[in-house]
Amino acid sequence: MQRDGIGYIFTVAGTVCAVCALFVSAAAIGLKSQQEYWVQVDTQRNILLAAAADDAERESFKKMSGAEVKDFFGTNFRNIIIDLETGEDVTGEYTDEQKVAFRQIEVAELRKAGQYTDIPPAEDLGQIKRRENRSHVYIRTDSTERYVFPVRGKGLWSTLKGFLALQPDLTTAAYLTYYSHAETPGLGGEVDNLGWRSRWNGKVLFDESGDVALTVVKGEATSDTQVDGLSGATITSKGVENMLRYWMGDQGFGPYLSRVRQEKL
Repeated sequence: MQRDGIGYIFTVAGTVCAVCALFVSAAAIGLKSQQEYWVQVDTQRNILLAAAADDAERESFKKMSGAEVKDFFGTNFRNIIIDLETGEDVTGEYTDEQKVAFRQIEVAELRKAGQYTDIPPAEDLGQIKRRENRSHVYIRTDSTERYVFPVRGKGLWSTLKGFLALQPDLTTAAYLTYYSHAETPGLGGEVDNLGWRSRWNGKVLFDESGDVALTVVKGEATSDTQVDGLSGATITSKGVENMLRYWMGDQGFGPYLSRVRQEKL
């Protein structure tokens, strides 16, 4: 074959592409386990941050290595899966590997058949369009008892994804943290402000009837069922309120919360 011929050029180009593709595929396969490991560590660290007893413990969680995060989580937390419609704990239907691999947001976003529900627009407070039928709940079981719930909803520019921690009475908030959003820095992006996050501690989410009563108000909160809004970020503030009203209500974790409250009586 002539080196300056078209056939030779295409042969060389094809060989190079094939070799490169082989290296890329090998690297992806080789790194997959590491990627999965760090996804788990990041998720568990954010759960720890939400469930921390106080800011000092929260700072210690931030400094933990991946191995330390996984050890603390494995020792002090229960990871269960619940049916959102009934509130029933269905963890027993999953192996340990399946439980770890189950990612409820992907179920909804990828529209996995039979595993999600389309939300009627009139009921879609969080503006997420689809809701998974089952979800994780994370329970801290040591002396600092906490219930941690994954929540998400539309802000101004993005879907905010995070965790809400409730105290053992399942009525009072402990902390709210977001791990993913694209809100405007200095405005809606202040959901990352540690001072604002800490204001959630002790806030009452429900009234005596069990209905969601929490509101995010413009200006300064004047009651235990109110949280200060974010200055200059009315739409993001309202989005935070709406997502929590959705996820803590009957369409979200409400049935589970009712079940556990009854068990605690």
